[in-house]
Amino acid sequence: MKPLILRLVVFATLVAGSFLALGARQSLAHAVIESTEPAANSVVSKAPNSVSLNFDEPVDTALGWMRVFDSDGERVVTAKLGRGDGDDWVRVAMPELEDGGYLVVWRVMSADGHAVEGAFGFQIGESSLPVGNEVVSTVVGSQGDDPLPGRVAGVGRYISYAALALLFGLFVLNIVSRRLRLSTVGAVGAVSVLVVLLMTGPNTLSGSFADAFDVSLLADTMNTRSGTMMVARILFFVAIAIVGSRMPRRMLGLILVLLAGTFAAGGHSGSESPVAIAVLVTTVHVVAVSIWIGGIIAVLVGGATSNLESGVQRFAKIMNFVLPAVVLSGVLTAARNLGGLSGLFDSTYGKITITKFLLVVAMGVIALIVRRKLQGATQPKKVLAAEAAFGLAAFVLASVLAVTPPISASGTVFQRTAVEAGLVANVTVDPVGTGANEIHVLFSPPGGALSRVGDVTIRYSLPERSVPNLDATVSEASPNHWIGVLNFPYTGIWKVEVFAKPTANDTVRFVFEVAIGG
Repeated sequence: MKPLILRLVVFATLVAGSFLALGARQSLAHAVIESTEPAANSVVSKAPNSVSLNFDEPVDTALGWMRVFDSDGERVVTAKLGRGDGDDWVRVAMPELEDGGYLVVWRVMSADGHAVEGAFGFQIGESSLPVGNEVVSTVVGSQGDDPLPGRVAGVGRYISYAALALLFGLFVLNIVSRRLRLSTVGAVGAVSVLVVLLMTGPNTLSGSFADAFDVSLLADTMNTRSGTMMVARILFFVAIAIVGSRMPRRMLGLILVLLAGTFAAGGHSGSESPVAIAVLVTTVHVVAVSIWIGGIIAVLVGGATSNLESGVQRFAKIMNFVLPAVVLSGVLTAARNLGGLSGLFDSTYGKITITKFLLVVAMGVIALIVRRKLQGATQPKKVLAAEAAFGLAAFVLASVLAVTPPISASGTVFQRTAVEAGLVANVTVDPVGTGANEIHVLFSPPGGALSRVGDVTIRYSLPERSVPNLDATVSEASPNHWIGVLNFPYTGIWKVEVFAKPTANDTVRFVFEVAIGG
């Protein structure tokens, strides 16, 4: 490839990738639905022109849908979500609906990248009947997830992390190997990210594997923050695959740093504030870990090379700076995501972080011993074997952390939609942590809005610590909307039971497991 063409390819990739990386929208927190139009369980005199949902904060409409079913369980509307009066409103235009009962099932992408879903009913015409019990149970229960897209995306995500680490390892050690070429690793990285990009839409929207080839869904995915970051990531990987080792070292180093930045901005750090500092700290961590683990892998599987010994000696010197960077940036990133030290022990994210930290400490101790033995070592691969084992284990945990929601200072939200005996209950527990938590229960009763749910009681217990049933203080905020307070004194899997009377002679029981601090 001619030098001028090479520089043009690299320059175009840098501009396009950087533009996408810097222009991606930032996410905020987990959204909670506040109201609907028509109101849940309401009876309206004429067919509405649209159905709207209002949330407590802005939501992303790129990956989201609304489905409306009639009283026979037939789907009459399937539509993508449109923007309403503001960023916290979504709206879907309705065709001319006949009098009768309707069930609305929806799913929207919260600004933090997690899906939020629910269901509610309404009726058109006072003489109409609500959607029947069997239909409600069948419809809500049929909106389940296909696990295949998520599993495929997980494999692709891990391979992309490994490709990034290998690229940094080969670059820093300046190892030229027939087994591991920069162009080959770049191509593998690009394909793996493309797989993740294709699987994100179906995984988020409870779709099937075949939905990965839906062009419109792919376009919607690319319009999200994480999707935009993946497109930029692919561009950077492709640039390395095309140019490879012929790229000037400074330019290659810049592309690798920007590539690491897309991993940082596309993850938890991209939703933190201030975004620039959060992404910068995480990028430093990604680069440092990639140099460490990628350097070890490059030495172990790179095969015989003419400059292996000099590369290993360079690696030993570089680690004097990389190790402190790994520890410091890792601690800062974990503290920011967890909102304090208490989150280390009260959340799944924190527990995984502790395990990863212990592995890194073990690697650090081994590294100190290894660096001495590397001086004049004739078989450096054997010396690095133990360190590599711990490094790969820590690498796996890092991949898990990337898809594990952290517990931030503002907490998280528990949301579930359940159906029992035709009664739909949308339950929200906020903020899901020790201490006082607010619980909202919105009912769609079998009798529609004309049949109010009464005598609602809520109790909760912690079987694993033999905490007996505790009663929640409950009050009716509006028809079929009940609010209570749950005071969780300990972490653990709490059993929350909601009892409601849709009729004078019937009591319906809902049971939920709410994980507090893990």
